[in-house]
Amino acid sequence: MKRLNGKHRLWFFPLLLGGLALLVLVTMVLWNWLIPGIFQLKNINYLEAAGLLVLSRLLFGFGGHHWHRPVDFRRNILREKWETMTPEEREKFREKLRKHSHFHFGANDPFYERKEEQSKA
Repeated sequence: MKRLNGKHRLWFFPLLLGGLALLVLVTMVLWNWLIPGIFQLKNINYLEAAGLLVLSRLLFGFGGHHWHRPVDFRRNILREKWETMTPEEREKFREKLRKHSHFHFGANDPFYERKEEQSKA
């Protein structure tokens, strides 16, 4: 990850504060548009919307990535399992994955083996 030099640091905090202010504004507008009509609650002002965002952050967090293992960890486990498979097990695994329409094989796929590599084995 690149470190920010002095010139870029000057822009980082105003952009961060502007993004946060915009997030609070969007929260306030969405609340005032949806919630009073659905639940018959009152409209909120800007500071109440900011408080609502802080409360939701405390209760729910951002994204939930703290509750499960990182993606890289799972990739390493799968890669280790792949390396210990026999060629027959690999082919069965590939056939199983081909049944799933969302999985595409190609040169960037970690399980892709070029024909030259297969002919050497």
